[in-house]
Amino acid sequence: MPPGFRPTVWADRELTAPPVPVRDLQVMDGGWLLLRGGEREVELPANFYLQEMGGHGPRQEDEVIAFVQRWGRCADPYWRDRPPGYEWAEGGAEAAIAARQGAPFAFADRSCDRAAVAARFAVVDERDLVHVEEVKDRCAAVHQLVTLVQRWSEGAEPSTVEEDLFVEFVNGAMTAFSPGLTMTRGPRSVSLPHITAYSVSVLQLYNDLVLQLPIRRCANERCPHGGFFTRQRGRTQYGQHRTSGTKYCSAECAKSQAERERRRRRSKETR
Repeated sequence: MPPGFRPTVWADRELTAPPVPVRDLQVMDGGWLLLRGGEREVELPANFYLQEMGGHGPRQEDEVIAFVQRWGRCADPYWRDRPPGYEWAEGGAEAAIAARQGAPFAFADRSCDRAAVAARFAVVDERDLVHVEEVKDRCAAVHQLVTLVQRWSEGAEPSTVEEDLFVEFVNGAMTAFSPGLTMTRGPRSVSLPHITAYSVSVLQLYNDLVLQLPIRRCANERCPHGGFFTRQRGRTQYGQHRTSGTKYCSAECAKSQAERERRRRRSKETR
């Protein structure tokens, strides 16, 4: 864990990551996706925040659609999982503080009233709407958080802005797992932020910080998962993942690299 960061007293241990709710979706105009049907629960794999979301997160609209179909929404519909008024900027954390916006819904560099969009599409519950930019935004936020952790782990001194943003973004996403009340009246919900792929990704990051697990680079030369990991996938028993004694992010990567090296040895022997 980077110096100066400590877990809160009530949760100074690894927390169990809950499954995320996933629903069917319908593609609408203007980059909007409509969630439909009942929920099914999906467990996020180990290193999801490093690989599917932070490393190889969706960039194009078709990738976002496939992501939401498989892993569910990323953002809380009312942005309760983010510090108000902050945006990660391309210039890094030093340029990340943006003007506070009073709109009930904001993403990228535009604001939008989600209720008005729901009315335009004749959607009964505005919480059923997801915008592709929300997904990209949360993936970018996770990537920035991971980048900061890697820099600090390598000895870089965090700036005050970096520290503040890191804590506020992590705490914002973690409120989805805090004690609280849920009250539903009409289409709006007075509750904690929704559990999403984003909030569970940040919970994975939190757990790795609590356990002080280093972010390692996969030894597979052609790792298809983004190259970074803390827990190896593919050799689990009773919900456990290998966190030490391995150079590869998955059993598949270990087999792939072993086969590659075997072919190289055979090639040398036949010369």
